[in-house]
Amino acid sequence: MHLGDDGGRALLEQAGTDLSRWLCPWFTAATARKTLGELRQGREKLFGHRETGHLDTEFLRADGTLAIEPFTALFDGPDEPARELQGIWAARRHAHAADDREQTVLFLTAAAALRVTRPGPAIALARDIRTLLRTVAEAPRPRTCAHDGHPALERLDGAVLRHLHAPETVPAPRPDAEAFGCPARLAALAAAGVRDVDGWCGKEDQAPSPPPPAVWPGAR
Repeated sequence: MHLGDDGGRALLEQAGTDLSRWLCPWFTAATARKTLGELRQGREKLFGHRETGHLDTEFLRADGTLAIEPFTALFDGPDEPARELQGIWAARRHAHAADDREQTVLFLTAAAALRVTRPGPAIALARDIRTLLRTVAEAPRPRTCAHDGHPALERLDGAVLRHLHAPETVPAPRPDAEAFGCPARLAALAAAGVRDVDGWCGKEDQAPSPPPPAVWPGAR
């Protein structure tokens, strides 16, 4: 601001500032290049495509099913960028899941990724996950369920995901674990997620959604 007018420059000179260094064309050009590079990096981080193919080797077994232990270890970890990328991977993997249980784990992971950072997720992350959220929100769902209430998504952890993935062999870590996989709850989470992402990113031009599954797990 001081460099922008005569009075400001006069004040800087009185304070002993060497204006020739600040107004040097070489300095301003180098500053512009550095700033442009930072802007491009920031734009890519917010809006660029996220590559997730390398996570297949980490999260999939040889038979193509979900490797739940390393998957939930990352989910419980403190690395927020890695958890966001995991959410995108889960959203893209959902349509290729081995069964309903794996779909439930992948959906919950993707939905939780939207809440990793505050005040909101990167646009690229939100848009990628919105496709899955919209598909789930538009799927047929039961109107009622047997649960008195449903736990907040913020309470989801790896122990619950491991139980939902293999309830016959992994005991429920707490009484409300089953409610995380409730079909009515999943559909409500999806609908709320679509509204949130539309608020962050603006509504997308709605193309036809992929065919939804016939019913949600547990709704038969």
